[in-house]
Amino acid sequence: MIQDDISAIVRDIRAAHKSDSESAPPTTIAEELKRDLEDVANFKGSPLEKQAALYCKRLGINYNKLSDVEFRQLVHKYESFVA
Repeated sequence: MIQDDISAIVRDIRAAHKSDSESAPPTTIAEELKRDLEDVANFKGSPLEKQAALYCKRLGINYNKLSDVEFRQLVHKYESFVA
C-alpha cells in the first residue's frame, strides 16, 4: 500500500516538473547521436557529404535545403577544423 502511494507521488512530481529546464530529457545525447549516426550511415553520398549531413542533423538544419554556397562553407569549416 505504501509503495502505491509513493509511486503515485513520484508520478505526480515528474508530471509537475516535466518541462523544467533541469529535468532530464526523455533520451540521452548518446542515444540521439547513435540514432543520427545510423541515419547518416544510410545516406547516399560521399564521406564529406555524409559528414555535412550529420552536422546538419545535429544542429537541426535541413541538409536538403542547403544551397551550394552554404554546403561549400560548411565543408570549408569542417576541413579547416580537422586540419
